[in-house]
Amino acid sequence: MTLIQKEIKKFFDKLDLKEYSIPVNIEEKIRSEGIILNKNYLDFKDNICGEIKKENGKFIININGVHHYYRQRFTMAHELAHFELHRDLIGEGVDDNIDYKKLYRKNNKINDIHEEEANKWALNILMPEEAVIKVAKLTKVIELVNGHVNIDFIWLDYLSKKFKVSKTNFVIRLANLHDKIIY
Repeated sequence: MTLIQKEIKKFFDKLDLKEYSIPVNIEEKIRSEGIILNKNYLDFKDNICGEIKKENGKFIININGVHHYYRQRFTMAHELAHFELHRDLIGEGVDDNIDYKKLYRKNNKINDIHEEEANKWALNILMPEEAVIKVAKLTKVIELVNGHVNIDFIWLDYLSKKFKVSKTNFVIRLANLHDKIIY
């Protein structure tokens, strides 16, 4: 562990994020809704991340078991979003490819707007607004320097790991909240 990494760890050990439950326990949230979660589903083609479907009156979320854990977490949140936002449209199921675009194999009621809503909801659930704003302001992971947005990649790496999300998703969340972080 480098000196910078030690300092970052020491900083975060002092920072209280318990009130935000970071990282968010997405599996617990899914199960608390009475949804069956299968994280190690192996019958998908490579480009399928996950699906939500209803069988025998029960909702089931299947997650591609070979994908990276952070992708699995986003997929779990994305499929939970379909449950929360589009439950009446799920029908026989919704499957999502690697770009989180619905594949229309099972359901023609879910469209690109629904997929975009599920993506936004997933980002919100995994990275609560108040928590992201708090850590972004404290760490200055994103700031305005001479009229340009600057991202500190050391903090980005650490924060994405702390929230257990990809760096890409963390940057998207920062971009969506930049007006509340940068003055």
